[in-house]
Amino acid sequence: MQMLLSEISVPDTCKDIKEAWIELLDALLNEIESLHVKIKNQDDKIEKLTSLCSEFDMDLNNLEEAVDALYEYFEEDADVEDVEPDYYESMSCPGCEQVFMFNPMLLDEDEFLICPNCGLSINPDELNK
Repeated sequence: MQMLLSEISVPDTCKDIKEAWIELLDALLNEIESLHVKIKNQDDKIEKLTSLCSEFDMDLNNLEEAVDALYEYFEEDADVEDVEPDYYESMSCPGCEQVFMFNPMLLDEDEFLICPNCGLSINPDELNK
């Protein structure tokens, strides 16, 4: 446009108007280029945000599936009728008299208990006799 305006022959009285038009068009062109760069930057940000939202959505779906699987797993365990409640016995250490709890179902026949206070090995069968 600037080239077209500069090639147009105009009387000397219109030269100021012609130069004003050229400056105006240059300013408009610069503003358009600046806005084009800003729009391009915004497009890049929108693409990145869209990608992040997509990843977030996939992660959320995976989490939902994992939670559903956990619910199913624990519901199956809750349906089992043969589950025995945990049973604990209390014992007093013969060395330091510290009282502590233990689950006898978890002990092997020849396994010893260890006092949590003094570390003494205790045979639970000998104490029950």
